[in-house]
Amino acid sequence: IDYVLSSTKTDLNKWVTVKANVKDDFMKLHGIEVSDISGVAIMTDTDNSELKAISYYQSIYFSAK
Repeated sequence: IDYVLSSTKTDLNKWVTVKANVKDDFMKLHGIEVSDISGVAIMTDTDNSELKAISYYQSIYFSAK
């Protein structure tokens, strides 16, 4: 399942900050309560547009809040 948290359609060439509750999002998508998450994938996708993309990710962190 791909869960889109951000798009650059309106923020082209700008840094975009995204904050997500991974545990709540997992529950929403799968209906499964979890206490530990062992992996998260972060990706840039252009499959539908067939365009090219360059992406930079920084300051990725997880917190209890």
